[in-house]
Amino acid sequence: MAKKKPGSTAVAKTTGTAVAVPDYGDMAGNGFENQTNEDVAIPFLNLLQPMSPEVDKDEDTYIKGATAGRMINSVTKELFPEEGVFVVPCDTQHVFVEWVPRTEGGGFVGIHQINDPIVLAAKEAATEYGKFKTEGGNDLIETFYVFALLLNEPTDTESVGPIVIAFTSTKIKVYKALMTKLRTIKGRPPLFAHRLHITTVSQTHTGGKSKNYALSPAINASTVESMIPPTLDGEPHPLLQEAQTLMGAVRSGDKKASHESERTGAASSSGEAKDVEAPF
Repeated sequence: MAKKKPGSTAVAKTTGTAVAVPDYGDMAGNGFENQTNEDVAIPFLNLLQPMSPEVDKDEDTYIKGATAGRMINSVTKELFPEEGVFVVPCDTQHVFVEWVPRTEGGGFVGIHQINDPIVLAAKEAATEYGKFKTEGGNDLIETFYVFALLLNEPTDTESVGPIVIAFTSTKIKVYKALMTKLRTIKGRPPLFAHRLHITTVSQTHTGGKSKNYALSPAINASTVESMIPPTLDGEPHPLLQEAQTLMGAVRSGDKKASHESERTGAASSSGEAKDVEAPF
């Protein structure tokens, strides 16, 4: 299992609490005074596919232990445990992401809202369902982002750090099934009251096989048992507060995703994927 390194967001196996950080006293925070939120972006939880460069042993990009279906930190390139990760979803975004086509070198261009004129024009001009291009020929990929907190264990009271999960292509069905379930719970608890377990499954399509996310409640496969209670020992639950803080930081723009390290999900496999069964 991956071991947490200083400054990383890899999940490490612990006994119920986040990995302890030494007390540096008066030196705490020194060296970061001249930095802003622009210096640090939230990494992505990328899902490795059979054709991902990290799994090819003949390439310089190969990472020891990397296989299709493993999840990886997009910035540090550290692998997450094979058995999956635990997260607290804090906020979501529905956008269209503009990418330079891989045949032309690839690369992130920008984010467009769903009612942006660029998006509306691309939809009007589309000749194939779900395939959108800008007037300049770049790809527009419909994407649902989930900003979340990583946990070592589902019962932790503080997180390892923030992470972003991108749902594109066939992953969108998995995302929508989850959100439908969470939004219809009696009492309407906030999104960040939930703790989830993310694993991966194989799917078959006309071009072969690829990997997809599987989402389930983190504790005993029970949505209610997996909720973070409002209080802990008579005080506001610290994890709930941390999650609400991340949501606010994302919405204010203080916390942003490291899009340059994101993997374009729509180009991760060829062929038309079959539907993936909802996890609930």
